[in-house]
Amino acid sequence: MNRNVNIILVDWSKYSTAFDFKKVDEGIVRAGTQTGRLIVSINELGQLSGSFRSVHIIGFGAGAQAAGIAGTTVQVLSNGEKIGRITALDGGRFVKTDLSKHNKTRLDKSDAEFVVAIHCSILPYNFEKPKHIQSTAFGHVDFFPEAGIWQHGCRPLDRKSVV
Repeated sequence: MNRNVNIILVDWSKYSTAFDFKKVDEGIVRAGTQTGRLIVSINELGQLSGSFRSVHIIGFGAGAQAAGIAGTTVQVLSNGEKIGRITALDGGRFVKTDLSKHNKTRLDKSDAEFVVAIHCSILPYNFEKPKHIQSTAFGHVDFFPEAGIWQHGCRPLDRKSVV
C-alpha cells in the first residue's frame, strides 16, 4: 500500500520527564492544545487527506492524555468534528486526575471517533499504586495484557534510572 502521510513528532520532554506533577499537567495541556491547533491549521491549508478522521494520534503515558486534549481542541476549533483515532499506551500513568487549567480532565471515548487504550504497566517503577494512576477502562476498546500490572520479562526500574 502506497499512501501519502505526514508524521508529526511532538517533543514535550521539557514537561513530560518531570516528577513534578504540576509541571507535567501544564505540559499535557500545552502540548495537547498546541497539537490540536496544529492539526486544525494543517486541515485549513488543505493538507489532511480527507478530513480529521484521517488523523491518528499515539501517546504514551502522559502523552496519551495530551492526545486527548488535542482531540478535544480539534473538536472545539472545528465545530465538533472529531479526529479519527487515539491510541493510548499506558495512558493512565503519571497523570493526576485534575488538569484544572483545561475544561477536559481525562482521555476518554469522546476525544476521537475511536480510542484504543493498552494498559500494560499500571504499577510503575516499584512504587505502590498512587492515587493519580488510572487503571480503569476509558477507551472504546481497552486491553490489559498480563492484567495490566507488569509485563513478564520486563525488569522493574527504580526512580533514579528513569530520570
